[in-house]
Amino acid sequence: MSAAKRVSLGLAIALALVIAAIAAYVSSRQHLRFDVPEPQVVASLDSAVIARGRYIVRDVADCGSCHGPQAPRRRMPRARTCP
Repeated sequence: MSAAKRVSLGLAIALALVIAAIAAYVSSRQHLRFDVPEPQVVASLDSAVIARGRYIVRDVADCGSCHGPQAPRRRMPRARTCP
């Protein structure tokens, strides 16, 4: 076996070992739990805030087309008036 083939084989083995070590490290950290304080989320009952949210979700960003019901993949109806 020539020297170039031995060097190439050695580099390939070293690369495989490095990839295996990285894979083992990543897989060992898959089930970590981090305890962080959860923010208090309060839904607003103000009709102006609700109307603004409806306007943004349906007209500006059209969030409902992806984040709406999964069965009928159709666009949400547009709001009739814009605030």
